[in-house]
Amino acid sequence: MEFVPNNEAKKFIESIWYADHSCFLKDGAYKIIIGISDFHLKSDCLYTFSEGVYISEIDHQPFTIESGSVILLSIKPFVFKGVSIKKFLNVFNSVALSQIKESFTYAKSFETSELIQELFLNVVLDEAKLDEDFRSILNYPLLKFGNVRVGEMCRELSLSRQYVHRIVKSNLGVSAKGLIDIWKTNNLLVNGSNMSPTFAALDSGYFDQSAAIKSFKKEFDIKPSYVLNGPKKDKYAFAVERMRKRFDGYYDRVE
Repeated sequence: MEFVPNNEAKKFIESIWYADHSCFLKDGAYKIIIGISDFHLKSDCLYTFSEGVYISEIDHQPFTIESGSVILLSIKPFVFKGVSIKKFLNVFNSVALSQIKESFTYAKSFETSELIQELFLNVVLDEAKLDEDFRSILNYPLLKFGNVRVGEMCRELSLSRQYVHRIVKSNLGVSAKGLIDIWKTNNLLVNGSNMSPTFAALDSGYFDQSAAIKSFKKEFDIKPSYVLNGPKKDKYAFAVERMRKRFDGYYDRVE
């Protein structure tokens, strides 16, 4: 179940959803994971987490929620430019978690979503700084559906390659090329359900289908066909739909 943030929160939060045995692929956004109870995540192996609030960084490998009650927030990357992740986790774990758990017990729906947004804004509103250069760097490859090179982006934004690399690496933990590769592989997923593998690869900026598959496997450790047509296709359907919404304008587009 997914909730669209209210007008005040959507500057920072892309979406909120209650996760139940879902798969989450790398998609250019931080994930705040709120464990209402102990829960398990499966990536390269099975990990057990106590109830609490955690943050999955952008370069994290795909993972699946195996069990437990979990709420996830997809957070726009610039939020943690001005807010300490450590401080955010301390506040949420010490103050907010008990309120969220109480609300979740009685109303696993809109009321809990509104409470989470209020608590989130209380932590970040006065500290998060919107860096317009950073925002432009995040949005440019998104608007190009990942089909762009770092040099082209730097020229269009009138920013040096060294500056672009530094600001992306310091805030996201990935290189500028890594950020573009995430958008490109995400677009490959979205296209892959609408057109042939060859056309999907070409439309996403790859030389051919083989290059697209190689890039996708490097990013996600699985082939795109496994996500789109494999035996566990349904497990990935929500992640693909979330990526489609991002390209359709539900993210942080520059008007």
